[in-house]
Amino acid sequence: MTAKETVLGILGKDRKLTPVDPGQFSKMSKSGMTFNISAYDTADKNGGSYRVSFIDMKAMLGLMKMETVIITSDDRDVPLFSFDVIKAMGKNTVLAEGYDTLVGDAPAELLEEGRKIKASYENLPDYAREARWYDAILLYFSLAKTGKEVKDIAEGIVSDYTGLFRQWLAAAPEVSPEEKKAATGEYVSRLLSEGGASTDQFKKLFGEEKTDGLFRFLFNV
Repeated sequence: MTAKETVLGILGKDRKLTPVDPGQFSKMSKSGMTFNISAYDTADKNGGSYRVSFIDMKAMLGLMKMETVIITSDDRDVPLFSFDVIKAMGKNTVLAEGYDTLVGDAPAELLEEGRKIKASYENLPDYAREARWYDAILLYFSLAKTGKEVKDIAEGIVSDYTGLFRQWLAAAPEVSPEEKKAATGEYVSRLLSEGGASTDQFKKLFGEEKTDGLFRFLFNV
C-alpha cells in the first residue's frame, strides 16, 4: 500500500475524514517533477480535530518517487507528525518524525512508547540527514532509515508512527485552537524563512509566494 492508503486506513477506523480541496495546489509541475497534493480534515471535533495532508511526488519518468504525510492537530496538544517514503534509483529511505509544536510538556509515557517503536527498527541502517535548525525540536523517537531492507517494511514504519499519533491524540489535553495554530504556525514560518530540505526545493521551483500558500494549506495555519 501507499503511505496515503496506510495512514487513511488507520485514521479512518476512528473518525470520518473529509477531503479538503487544495485548489491551485492540487497538481504542481515543473522541471520534470510533478506534485499531487491532497488533504483531509476530521468531520467532527469529538476526540480532537486534525488535518492530514499528502504530497505525492514523481520525477525522472517515475524513477524517483516520494510520498510525504503531514498530520497537524487543531485543538489537542499533539506534536506535528511527518513521514517521508522515498524511492530513488533503487534506493529506499523512510523518515518518521515528530516535532515539538507542543503548548505544554510531552507526556513521558508517550515519549517512551515512541522510543520503543524507534528501537524496534534499530537494526536498519541510519539515513544521514543534513543538519537543520529544526533538529532542536525534533523529538527523540523520530527515525531516518535507508537501505534495501526499508522497501519491505516502510509500510510498517508508517503504520506504527500513525498509531503513535492516534495514542497521543487520545491522551493529549485539549488546548485552544488559537494556541495550537500559533505553535504550528511558528514552525511553518521558520521553515519558510530559515529553510528546510523540501521547503528549499519548493521555493526554487515555484517561488516564495506559492510555497508560502502551499505550506500554510498543508499545515493548516
